[in-house]
Amino acid sequence: MSNHDNALRPIMFSDIVGLTDTKRRIKVSIDAAKERNEALGHVLIDGAKGLGKTSIALCMANEIGTSLLTANAATIKSPRDLFQVLKDIEPRDVIFVDESVSWTPRHLFPEPPSVPPRHPVV
Repeated sequence: MSNHDNALRPIMFSDIVGLTDTKRRIKVSIDAAKERNEALGHVLIDGAKGLGKTSIALCMANEIGTSLLTANAATIKSPRDLFQVLKDIEPRDVIFVDESVSWTPRHLFPEPPSVPPRHPVV
């Protein structure tokens, strides 16, 4: 994200107009995790382009009081690429993977080459 993009984005849920039910549900989860002194569990944010998924992720990180790490799924072509995204993560950080629909089950973890069956030793 460029600095210009960040300047236009809401930084807290109170800055987002609308999405009342979505904000309430996420805020309840964040508050419960904070109260238990635990990290927030996985959250899947789905929607068409331009509906504010990245803004919601940024607000989540700010509400938690941690950093937002972003990545575009199209740039993650192997487990090594994914490691590069995750290597700098700190406890409770929020990771936002944009365009995750471009991933397929074999995208990151292709099947290993087939191994011929062993002949039993008699």
